[in-house]
Amino acid sequence: MLGFSYFLLFGCGERTATDDNTPESHDLSQSSKAKQGSLTAGKAEDAQPRNLKETEFSQKGEQVTEDKNAQNTSEKKQTLPVAEEDIARLGLLFYRKGTKKPFTGSSIKSYEDGVIEKETQYVDGKRYGITTRYNEDGSKNYEMSFKEDKLDGDRVQYYENGNKRIVTTYSGGKRHGMASSYFREGGKMYEVPYVHGIRQGMNREYYKNGQIKSERPWVKDLQHGKQTFYHLNGNKEKEVFYEDGLKQGLEIHYNEDATKDEEIQYLYGKEHGTSISYYKDGSKKRVIPYKNGKKEGKETEYFPSGNIWKEKTWSSGKIISQTAE
Repeated sequence: MLGFSYFLLFGCGERTATDDNTPESHDLSQSSKAKQGSLTAGKAEDAQPRNLKETEFSQKGEQVTEDKNAQNTSEKKQTLPVAEEDIARLGLLFYRKGTKKPFTGSSIKSYEDGVIEKETQYVDGKRYGITTRYNEDGSKNYEMSFKEDKLDGDRVQYYENGNKRIVTTYSGGKRHGMASSYFREGGKMYEVPYVHGIRQGMNREYYKNGQIKSERPWVKDLQHGKQTFYHLNGNKEKEVFYEDGLKQGLEIHYNEDATKDEEIQYLYGKEHGTSISYYKDGSKKRVIPYKNGKKEGKETEYFPSGNIWKEKTWSSGKIISQTAE
């Protein structure tokens, strides 16, 4: 249009948050619209608002502008956290006290000196996002990730020095992925794999120098397979077999120099068979018979020379006779 510019100006005052922390919608009254008339070309420049950042066209083809500064200020105000004591859980959802609409926003809990103790995020009445708890000195104690009010993502606990202590990964409220623990000075202490809340895979434990301390397989939340333990120098300390959570078969213990120290037989979790301990040169030190977890038969102890030192006879775990050289 020649000689004229038409502007439709929105009344961009501050938006406030409702009691449930959801933003109220902008609503132009008829009287405010009536004031938005046409301006002459000579007055168009004077009528241009200073803070108008974007220009669009309404459905009528009229130019409309929006005050982004006012909008940003309003958005900041509506996201201000509320005190945790003003949030209540009713059934499966969280509400701001005195309202009937599920709460969206964030809450905080503070220590007596005003330092923030806990921050929680909510969407439509459910915890959603990161919940963080702090120590009184302001350092993090732990943080948890939520989705639809269920743990989803990493749950991280911290030492006072800021290093990670435990990291557990969740999906849909269940442990899913690797759960790891760390030494205070750093470096992994152990790791346990989970699948939908069930331990599944190889559990590993470490010394502070990073050397593996143990390897223990899990199947469907039960220890199953060969477990191996190591001395700090890397040599084997122990081997033991499990079936469906119970010791089964031969368990072998080793000295740091890799010489055999002891052998124990197991049947369905109980000592069953012959247990033998050894001297460093490999000669027998003691032989003990077991049956269903109890000593049964003749126990014999030897001198390093191989001669018999003591003998005991057992029945259902009780001594019935003994001799000694």
